[in-house]
Amino acid sequence: MDDPVMISADSGNPGGNPEIKGLNPFQRVIGVITSPAETMKDLAGKPRILFPLLANALGVVGLYLVRFPLYQDFLRRTMEMGGAQSNTPMSPEQIEAGVKMASTFGLIATPITSLIMLVVASAIIFGAAKLLKGQGSFKQTMSVIGYSYVVTLLYLVLCAVTSFITGNLMLDASLANLTNLFLPDLRGSFAYGIIRGIDLFSIWYYIVMGIGIAEVNKFSKTKAYSIVAVIYIASILLGAGNNRFM
Repeated sequence: MDDPVMISADSGNPGGNPEIKGLNPFQRVIGVITSPAETMKDLAGKPRILFPLLANALGVVGLYLVRFPLYQDFLRRTMEMGGAQSNTPMSPEQIEAGVKMASTFGLIATPITSLIMLVVASAIIFGAAKLLKGQGSFKQTMSVIGYSYVVTLLYLVLCAVTSFITGNLMLDASLANLTNLFLPDLRGSFAYGIIRGIDLFSIWYYIVMGIGIAEVNKFSKTKAYSIVAVIYIASILLGAGNNRFM
């Protein structure tokens, strides 16, 4: 079994004892994208949770603040669409009051919700790994899951950049783009909601997470990917109802 941290020979040590070398913070963040296996091995040897907590709490909020007018436009369109679907249209004054309240509440609630989701996801995956005889600790589990969020941070940066071109707050990387081209009548169905929940960045995120789960628990990637696949599929199914009209 490979050692969970990078090891190199210390030529200055006459006994030839290995010198344990860890990645620095910048290397860990970049490594999630460029060399996830090496990065997850480093985190398994010495788990860190400060960056994951900050990234999960502030990532989406950062996009909202940088593109606040678009964030409010997104909320405005959501309210208008919700009123139309429920046959209870709102007046312009009601919509603007709702946008003001929702945008403020969103900036406060989003970090809290994100942190709760990180803890809950870590607990679920930690429990599932233990059932499969995994060796990882809860801190290791939260560390690799939290650092996997770097993929989402990359997506959020791309959202901020492309928003100046598209005028949309979020970049649509889902398979629904193909569905809209070839099966436009599928929109609004539960099947469309499922397809809408499958996107390139979420797949990438769960692949990196699977690498980390396998590393900290010292079991096969098949077991790790089985765990994250169940979580991913469950999240898609739970969100299909809301995604089918997006």
